[in-house]
Amino acid sequence: MPDERNEGGSAAVARPGSLSLKTKLLISLLFAAGAYLLLLSTPWIPGADDGYRHVKFAHRLATEGRAALADPWRLLYFWPKPIDGWFGFHLLLAPLTLLFNLVTASKVLVSLICGAITFAVLELLEDVGAAYPLAWLIVTVFGSGIVLYRATYGRPFLFSILLTLFATLFVLRRNAWGVFAVSAIHAFSYSIVFLVGLPVVAYLLVRRDKRSLVMTGAFVLGLAAGMAANPYFPENVRFVVTQTLAPLTLGVSQDLDVGGELQPLSIWWIVSSLPATLLFLWGTVTILRDRRRPADAGAPWILFVMSSLTLLASLRVARTFDYFVPFAVLFGASALSGWVASKKCDAAVLAGLAFLFCLLNLFTTWRAVSTTASPLKFEGASNYLLQQPESSIVFNTWWGQYHFLYFLNSRSRYITGIDPTFFYLMDQRRYWLWRHISNDEPATCDTPVCTPDRALSIAPVIAKEFAAAFVVIENARTPHLLEYLRKAPEFKEVHRDPLASVFAAVP
Repeated sequence: MPDERNEGGSAAVARPGSLSLKTKLLISLLFAAGAYLLLLSTPWIPGADDGYRHVKFAHRLATEGRAALADPWRLLYFWPKPIDGWFGFHLLLAPLTLLFNLVTASKVLVSLICGAITFAVLELLEDVGAAYPLAWLIVTVFGSGIVLYRATYGRPFLFSILLTLFATLFVLRRNAWGVFAVSAIHAFSYSIVFLVGLPVVAYLLVRRDKRSLVMTGAFVLGLAAGMAANPYFPENVRFVVTQTLAPLTLGVSQDLDVGGELQPLSIWWIVSSLPATLLFLWGTVTILRDRRRPADAGAPWILFVMSSLTLLASLRVARTFDYFVPFAVLFGASALSGWVASKKCDAAVLAGLAFLFCLLNLFTTWRAVSTTASPLKFEGASNYLLQQPESSIVFNTWWGQYHFLYFLNSRSRYITGIDPTFFYLMDQRRYWLWRHISNDEPATCDTPVCTPDRALSIAPVIAKEFAAAFVVIENARTPHLLEYLRKAPEFKEVHRDPLASVFAAVP
């Protein structure tokens, strides 16, 4: 009979390289310290995007709680009502913003989560019966260059990965209360609430017994509890549904210029993740050749289903690949444990090749982190806006500027940011008016294509349709708009530096 602690039935077997609890904790601390050292290679938040938004809102929660809850993102076109689908993550981050400067606070939390992920992976490797867990851990952490780099971003999905790993651990240990707890925390902390249910779904598909139904019930109840505990309930339910479905359908069909991670998986994600991908393929061949039923094989099949689901999802939405990599390596470790034990010399050679690939991934990640763009290109413009009346409407001419502008100045209100899909859903007409301006076109209109009979002058649209008091222009991005506004009677240039300009509406 399988051990109750382990679907694979190998928990009681001594394996080469087995680690004590103290050793696992020490390794986790070392990996957390290593993550922090990697982050110190830049003075900024890697990725140069949402990490700034999250840490600024966390700081607002800690210093101006009621105002932050009432207007979290200072956006005109994001959601009809106040909403924060990542509230639990921001609560974790908020106290750190009182102890450190905002950039350091983000890096500290990322490092702590990385350490916790390390511990969860080591526990899972023990439960699936993997020999040489430290070697498998190295491949899990460094086996994908793009996933490793994205882990430095300071965004809530890293916390989601951690909770999904713990959910997997509790599923393998048949701990329904653990599943309930992590499901509730996940729903409280991350907008794509169902991701933590991956191991539960896999367990249900593989086992199809009473225990799997209990796990499913624990997941559903935990999800409901976490959603209900969010201060924005029930608005967060509508937001979760929209965020899950809208980018999938509208982002491509309407050309909404969504972020690259919402686009289909490209070959470069695979190339930078060869160890994980090859382990998945090798493990798949191995378990398909196994004559045992999936329910009898246990952990390998559960991890196979999880890896397959995340890989298939990433073919449509690339960011799901962040989940595929750790589960593909864990699947490989569980499916190939017998081969590793019997072919130690061959395994050592392959491990050496994988280690070299991991070193390359670490180097490329360090290089990418060290060249992170600075948000200070908007410092001059933001300092000017900070001197203006609170809640002044600022027309930002590209949605990707918002993260920096909000980080430097959360007093003003901006047109769009986070994801332009939500702008489109709120007001399609104004979305297209803004989009043509953002594209630096000579005129604008309220349809996807501006024909001569529908073309409108830009300055009156900004002043009247959007009631903008100010316009922020990134000079190199929209040079034609810059020259146009300098001549438009509706606006006057009030700030100029080499990187950005601010125009104020003429009364």
